[in-house]
Amino acid sequence: MEEFDKFIIESSRMSEDENKISQATLTDSEISRLNTTNQHGDNGLTVNEYQSIKAKAIENGIMGWTSKVDSTPSYHENLSLMEKNNGNY
Repeated sequence: MEEFDKFIIESSRMSEDENKISQATLTDSEISRLNTTNQHGDNGLTVNEYQSIKAKAIENGIMGWTSKVDSTPSYHENLSLMEKNNGNY
């Protein structure tokens, strides 16, 4: 239930402007599960990129997004996957 409550809180903080890419705060447990890198790394995505991907997942009703995101495709490909699947993961 705690993860669902955080999901609702994050939803309320995101931008309603469709042209803006929102970001959602990552929890410590999410960060530990993700393959993060800095802007100069070759493997993984940055924390900022994951925050935007999480926001897109929330916008599309995708729970458990960390098990669906993949650090191999690009940031933009991950955003597209979250949008395309629109809660149907």
